[in-house]
Amino acid sequence: MQRCLDHYHIPKATWYNQWRNDGRFLPAIDDAKRVQREGVWASIAASGVRAAKVLDDIMMDPMSKESVRVQAATTLLDRANYLKAEAAAAEVVPYATRDEMVQALASIPVDVLEAALAARTKSSP
Repeated sequence: MQRCLDHYHIPKATWYNQWRNDGRFLPAIDDAKRVQREGVWASIAASGVRAAKVLDDIMMDPMSKESVRVQAATTLLDRANYLKAEAAAAEVVPYATRDEMVQALASIPVDVLEAALAARTKSSP
């Protein structure tokens, strides 16, 4: 506020003794701030729609790299809080013992386990 008073060469006494006590000045400032906020939020909303369209275009563009398309899709889901809702819904229950984990792994088809182990071996340095 002080910078504003200095910039416009407004004496402190005018602010403290007249404008602050005038029932018209402060409501007018509040109204101006509200109008400014509404304009900013409208601009952000419009930009958000355009940004989502850009991500959608990238996601659907067959000429884009697959990793870029996946990242665009992930970003869209993330911004919509879809991934967080899904993550919260899927509860991870850690195994209390090694035997419990072995029991759970025993229910997985052998070909799936072999593929997982093969993938793990390929990704190891």
